[in-house]
Amino acid sequence: MNRRYPWHEWFSQKSFKLINKRDFHCMPHCMEVQIRTRAIILGLKASIFTDDKGNLSVTLNDKKAQLKKAKEPKKVSGQPKKKGSKHA
Repeated sequence: MNRRYPWHEWFSQKSFKLINKRDFHCMPHCMEVQIRTRAIILGLKASIFTDDKGNLSVTLNDKKAQLKKAKEPKKVSGQPKKKGSKHA
């Protein structure tokens, strides 16, 4: 387990901001890869925005909930019409 970064602290929040050269000391792109990899391991999806100073704004979402929501059939209002119905 990598103890360099406080992953548990960061990932216990829905969103967090990491300041370049204070919270991490690698290239911002490399930190993005580490965050996304950690998120995948935990069953999460990470949305990451990098500003012009290399600071990262991270939002975590539950990947399983997103998949479930995407697979749910759309609800149709009313009763389905039966074939051969003689209602005018």
